[in-house]
Amino acid sequence: MEDVVAAWNRRAERTCRPFVADDGAGAWGVYCSECGYRFAGPYGKREVPEHMATRRDIMPRYCPNCGARVEVNR
Repeated sequence: MEDVVAAWNRRAERTCRPFVADDGAGAWGVYCSECGYRFAGPYGKREVPEHMATRRDIMPRYCPNCGARVEVNR
């Protein structure tokens, strides 16, 4: 059992880095890099989601879709 606990504690936590992308129809959003879940959007301009993707107080701590820890790019 101790080996199982030690292995669990050494596991790598999944992390995502929010990225900004065009949805193909001219609208911009902020997405999870692990699963592609859209955190925010669509917005008509790229500047709004780019600003949001750098805000730790706006972005969730974990992706509600895949559970990856969100690491904000600064």
